[in-house]
Amino acid sequence: VGISLLWTLGLMSLLGIPLSIVSNVIPVVLVAVGSAYSIHVVSKFMEVGAGREQHSRAPADLAGTLSEVGTPVLLSALTTMAGFLSFIFGSYLVMIREFGIFTAVGVLFALLIALTLVPVLLTLRKKQSNRTDRRSVRGRNRERSIAVRFIDLLERLVLMRPKTVAGVGIFLALLGLAGIPQLSRRVDLIEYFQPDAGIRQAEAVLADKFGGSGLIQILVKGDLQDPEVLREMEKLEGFLLAQEDIHQTQSVVSLLKELNKAMGEGRVLPDTREKVINLWFLLEGEEIMGQLVNSDRTEAVIQARMASSLEAKRVYQLVTAIDDYIAGVDAELVIFRQTGMPLIYRNLDRSIIQSQFQSLILAVVLVFLAMLYLLGSLTGALIGLIPIGFTLVVLFGFMGFSRIPLDIATVLVAGVSIGIGIDYSIHFLGRYRQEMAKQPSRQAAVQTTLHTSGQAILINVLTVALGFLVLVFSQLVPLQRFGVLVAVTMLSSGFGALLLLPAILLLAGGRLNLRPQGAEETQIGRAHG
Repeated sequence: VGISLLWTLGLMSLLGIPLSIVSNVIPVVLVAVGSAYSIHVVSKFMEVGAGREQHSRAPADLAGTLSEVGTPVLLSALTTMAGFLSFIFGSYLVMIREFGIFTAVGVLFALLIALTLVPVLLTLRKKQSNRTDRRSVRGRNRERSIAVRFIDLLERLVLMRPKTVAGVGIFLALLGLAGIPQLSRRVDLIEYFQPDAGIRQAEAVLADKFGGSGLIQILVKGDLQDPEVLREMEKLEGFLLAQEDIHQTQSVVSLLKELNKAMGEGRVLPDTREKVINLWFLLEGEEIMGQLVNSDRTEAVIQARMASSLEAKRVYQLVTAIDDYIAGVDAELVIFRQTGMPLIYRNLDRSIIQSQFQSLILAVVLVFLAMLYLLGSLTGALIGLIPIGFTLVVLFGFMGFSRIPLDIATVLVAGVSIGIGIDYSIHFLGRYRQEMAKQPSRQAAVQTTLHTSGQAILINVLTVALGFLVLVFSQLVPLQRFGVLVAVTMLSSGFGALLLLPAILLLAGGRLNLRPQGAEETQIGRAHG
């Protein structure tokens, strides 16, 4: 993971790609996703070489490791890369596309290192002294005893109470589904800072005294010396002020009305072109005019203030309502075009939803195809999707209950969830399929899988979850949320892979056939022997 981070960030530097509010989480994602590859390779290497002396470990261990774990690791990485690359096609922001590209590149680097450098370094370890070897063995035994005891507990739960485990999984999934409707979408960069930060306090003052710092801007194109054009601008300003969350419009119309009042005509727009031209003459040279109208009086801008902390749904409603109003204006007289941050936020919100659905659908399809190839079973491929679906439901439900909005930062967590869920499903089911050819029963196959691939999954879950909880001490709110959500993702993925998935495999019984070709003959031969 360290080398993949170095190569990825180095490549970004060489290509002149800056770190952004989104791409700065690439190291976080690579640690969460990429660490699993090396963990599974190391775990399998130690398993293949178990029972032999350190000096007798030869390239045969390396060959045995890669022959059994190479395909699952490769499929896990390729499907994870495809999930991140899906951000390229559905993203509105360049920085999200860059995140997808370079996270996929980092996963590729982690894959190459896990399948080449890591096993080679394992085979090149020199024989240690007996004293050091005894110490390391005792240390490993202590570490393994903790992991084994935990796996033993999970094994008893799965083998003795598979229906209870499945029931708990269904309950948690239903709880997550109940929280999803409460999930909100918000695009507010101000909320990325702590409540006591100066920028948050300044925003509160702006919202209280001036209606907020968000600007709605309407570009006006037409003859600004025509009273009819000015009246259309006045009508649009009235429409804006009638909206609940919009305050304080500003345009050249208000200046012309004030001047007309000073001329004794009342605070209304002039009714003839000649009167408008006279008022324009009085406004020439005023500094503010350069902000409101161009020099030849064919283009102008209408500005209105709104709170920057509105939910994406409300921003979407406002922007859509303004667009609908503009669509009803006579384009031959005047052209209105909406611009400003709310329009950008609406498009960004659309992009977030589009990116989320595209990446989820693409990842699910790829996982299904990878499972189908690995297991050779349609039912098995569908079962392999269960940990991913469970993790996503729990994740989005947790976000709904905890009021964590879906924004440009948290939208990336789903990609991490898919990557992690892919890895766990592929590794667990791949090993389970191998064990079904060797073990006399499904219970024995599940038991062996839990104590091999399951132990590697457990180590990955606990280390990454505990590591990312450190981010709750960050000064930036997005990093705090990201750390919590990655931890929730790891724990829910671990539950799905280590408890829910084996429980379903046991409950499926004879209806699920993952036995490779020739397994029946192997068991018959073993029985006769």
